[in-house]
Amino acid sequence: MQQFSKRLTDEAKKLGIPVQSLLMADLISIGYTENEAYNISYTQNMSLSKQQNIGIKESIVQNPNFQELVSDRASKRNGAAPQMGTANVGTLPSKDEIASIIATEMKSLSGKERVDAAMKLADLFAMKKEEVREETDIVRVWLPLTCSICPYKQKAESANG
Repeated sequence: MQQFSKRLTDEAKKLGIPVQSLLMADLISIGYTENEAYNISYTQNMSLSKQQNIGIKESIVQNPNFQELVSDRASKRNGAAPQMGTANVGTLPSKDEIASIIATEMKSLSGKERVDAAMKLADLFAMKKEEVREETDIVRVWLPLTCSICPYKQKAESANG
């Protein structure tokens, strides 16, 4: 089970919601998509089927109280609420910031949750890996359509006779 800070736990208890829902609302309020926010917040649900996760995410996101929470959190941070389901690319944290957050959260995790977080960290770096291609010299070989026009055959025939 994930362990959260006392501040997050107290805030979620005050709002009457799970800590994961609070984290999900915060992530959406800073520009993450609903899917990204759900996958980060509910890492313990990754062992469930895809359909189960979609159902859980949809029930959270479609809740009017959750939508109001996202709007409130966004207005506190940015002064304006982003539209649900859309990412505000200008406010997304960098790859290194996300890696730092995941690494910090990994310290409090153990077992399967820690492995899942490590996999997410690995996915983050693989996602942004730039493909580097070395240019190689291309060797082109010309093959004649028939043997009678091949210069090698003509040279061999003139040498033989």
